[in-house]
This record gives sequence, structure tokens and C-alpha cells, in this order.
Amino acid sequence: MPNDPLALFRKAPILERHDRQDAETPLPSDDEYLAFHAVDRDQKRLSARAVGLAWVHASYSFLQYVTEDAGRGRIFYIIFGFMVIEVRGKNLSPVVDAIRRDACAFIQQFDPARWKKPKDASVPLIESIAFHHGAEMRGALLGKQAVG
Repeated sequence: MPNDPLALFRKAPILERHDRQDAETPLPSDDEYLAFHAVDRDQKRLSARAVGLAWVHASYSFLQYVTEDAGRGRIFYIIFGFMVIEVRGKNLSPVVDAIRRDACAFIQQFDPARWKKPKDASVPLIESIAFHHGAEMRGALLGKQAVG
């Protein structure tokens, strides 16, 4: 629409290349790995899908902040009042950006038993997702291992 009066208020697209996902774009088949699913609208919940663990579906309303490794794209933490989610991998900056905008529907850890490794080395790949609760979460932010 050339003269869109609401254009100033619309959000910019989250992703620019082939990995851009929105309501009109179907998810890839179940045999294709996708590190995250970003949409062009605010989400109520972020689902974190770790391999071999229960999936967590946390409400964005409890999200306090996200920390990352100065844009290197290897590690970030999602901090909620009750839990810290630690995510490690490669090329994670687009994932952080989607979460920062409350527009990420899910993140999921790569499972080699389920998917083939993506051929494109530039796409995000989540190698691990860890959930830290209680006193353990403070240690996770400082890089300390939990005792016990």
C-alpha cells in the first residue's frame, strides 16, 4: 500500500533472508532443523525446547532481560524472575534479537538423532539449552557450576 497511514507504527521485519518466519510462512518440515521461530507480532510465551528435558513455556511478561556475549553469537542468557535459561551455539544474534523484541515463538536445541546438521554454516544453531533455578541461577550468570 503506497500511502499507508500506519506505516510509521508497523514493526520492521525481524529477519531478512530465507530464515524469516512469520504467520504467512509455514514452518519447515519436521525433518529440517530450525533453531528458532520468529514472527512479526508480539508473543505471549517463549517455548524453550531442550533435548531430553521437559520443554519450558515461559511468559514474556516475566522476562526481565537478556544478556549476550557482546554480539559474538555464541552464548546468551534469558533472565526471568524465577529462572535463567542459558543458550549456547553458533550465530545466535538473530535469536537474541527476536527474543529482545518479544517476537520469538520458540527456541530449540539441535538434536543430531532427529535432524541433519544444517548445510548453511551462517544460520543459527543452538547446541545446548540449560535451565537454572533458585540459587543456581546466580552462579550460572557468573559462569560457576552448580554444586550438588
